[in-house]
Amino acid sequence: MMVHAEGSLPGTDMRSTLRIIAGEAASAFFLPVLPARGLPASSVGRMTAFLPDMVWGYGVRTFVCGPQETGFHRAARSLLEQDLDLLEEIVETTGIGSGPLTVVVAGPVACLSHVELSNGHWMLTDAGAVRDMMEQYSEMVAQLTRDLSRRTGRDPWIVMDESDAGPALGGTLSGAHQWDYIPVPDQQILPAQWSAVGEAATGRVVVRLPHESAQWVRQCAPALRAGTLRVALPVSLQPSTAQRDEMGELFDQWGRGLECMMPLAVPLRERRRQAHRLAVLLRDVAVAPQESSLPIFHDSALCYSAQNTHGVSQHSIQERLGSFVEMPELVLDEWPQ
Repeated sequence: MMVHAEGSLPGTDMRSTLRIIAGEAASAFFLPVLPARGLPASSVGRMTAFLPDMVWGYGVRTFVCGPQETGFHRAARSLLEQDLDLLEEIVETTGIGSGPLTVVVAGPVACLSHVELSNGHWMLTDAGAVRDMMEQYSEMVAQLTRDLSRRTGRDPWIVMDESDAGPALGGTLSGAHQWDYIPVPDQQILPAQWSAVGEAATGRVVVRLPHESAQWVRQCAPALRAGTLRVALPVSLQPSTAQRDEMGELFDQWGRGLECMMPLAVPLRERRRQAHRLAVLLRDVAVAPQESSLPIFHDSALCYSAQNTHGVSQHSIQERLGSFVEMPELVLDEWPQ
């Protein structure tokens, strides 16, 4: 049983944040997002620095995609280059040069439904923009994995975070005006596009879906069967009977391609209770945590925004990270005999 930490953390100092992660979670090392540094450092905002030919600027509601270089684009590129240089430095100076390195990037649908065109409509509504995004996204993942491997010597894992794409995937995304209807993406074409991204780093690209997304997991069946894509499934530690049955069914079919995403980083006094609940849940859905490749857990409790960090201290982040990486051992201790 393995864990991959990833997501956004509070604060604006990337150097100190990376040192905390290296100290507390070296085995689950990751490059975080620090949204408190501003929109160019947010999950969707910094994608203009990752994608080779997508220039974003400030839009009316959020970001706008255009042909001209912008100050926003330059700021995002500068921050990303600094972050990658710091990542390389921390790996070298702390001596943690082996094991996985997880990087979360905003998923293509999340970007397409948060970035406008010059006419005020979301990129998701333009077939050409969607095609360009998907092509560049695959190129970006391939280049990013090569760059991270060269810089750090670790094994890069890319989390394609579509958790902000819930409205787009559910058909409730609001358009430029009240009569603007935006259809749900094609449920056959989109999983094929996700799978094409996965082929850029086979077996090490994980799509993180929003809650209530079991239908999209099923649509990813060909990619799961081929092993080109992994899917992080949102899971509750206190599921209803229906949720438990559905989780068991999905793991029966696609177990080795599925990962669990749930809040595991908890205070010290709660760790044993959480570990016991998780062990019982895994037993109920016939998943043996002794198999180190199944499942891999992602911690949704590590995801902060610029608005929900009030009162969050570095000590609490250290405790959460420490709790997270200890969870596999605790789960095995609590495994029902």
